Formats: sequence, C-alpha cells, structure tokens
Amino acid sequence: MAYKTKLQVTTKIERDLDLEEEEFIQPEELTEYINDAITIIEAQINTLGLKDQYLRKRTTLSLVSGTADYAIPTDLYEDKIKEVVYSNGATIYGVKPLTGSSSAEEIEHLNRYQTTEYYRYRVRSDSSAAKYFQLIPAARETVADVIIIEYFR
Repeated sequence: MAYKTKLQVTTKIERDLDLEEEEFIQPEELTEYINDAITIIEAQINTLGLKDQYLRKRTTLSLVSGTADYAIPTDLYEDKIKEVVYSNGATIYGVKPLTGSSSAEEIEHLNRYQTTEYYRYRVRSDSSAAKYFQLIPAARETVADVIIIEYFR
C-alpha cells in the first residue's frame, strides 16, 4: 500500500475536482475534510473487522548485550501493540509485557538476578517525549532483528 503525503492528496483532490484556481475552500478547511475522511475510513475498517489486514505494522529490534532501552518508531504506542515475539533460531516465544503494577523493585530484581530465561518488556518515555522499548532483563546477547513487534498504526 503506497502512502500519500498531504500535498499529494490535496493536489489530486484539487485536480480531480477542478479546484486549482478556486479560493472558496481554504487549505485548513481542506485538511479538515481529509482528516474527517481518514477517520470515517478507519471506523469502517474497524467495523468490518479488517483492522489486522489494513492497519497492522511490523518492526524488529536488534539486541545489544547489556542494553535494555531501544528506540521505537514514533507511531508505535504501548496500547497498540498486538504481539511481541523473540525469534532466534530454534528459540521462539512471546515476550510478555510487564503490567502497570510492576514495581521498580520487581524490575530491578529481574535485571539483577535474571531469574528467568525469558524477556519481558515495557514501553517508556523520557523527558524529551522519546519512546523506548525497555527489555527486562537487559539483553544477554548481541543479535540482529530478534525481537519482532506487531502493532496497529
């Protein structure tokens, strides 16, 4: 599916409706119409049960031994994550999120004593509003594209 910029959409609408020289629709108003149309389409996709087909995205993370925080795409939000999978050779398992009630003490315990062979995760933000995928415990290995995150945009 090809993504179009706002300029491309606006240009096509103006050309198709012969509005290039017209001034009765202001640019801000046209932007509102475009956003309204997107909202309607997204609602229809959800109503028809096609969310998985049209709105699902995938990203991968490469692990670096000793590293816990990994930058994630700006359109990835914790509540939109569908599934996180660890896949390295014959070892494949679902990576479970830490719940909101997980305490700093529990996270520190998992990091320090590594009481499990399985990773857990949470999404956190720093003061600059950057979002990070925090792997708990910190990565024990350096390997490319081993964490698969499926999410809805």
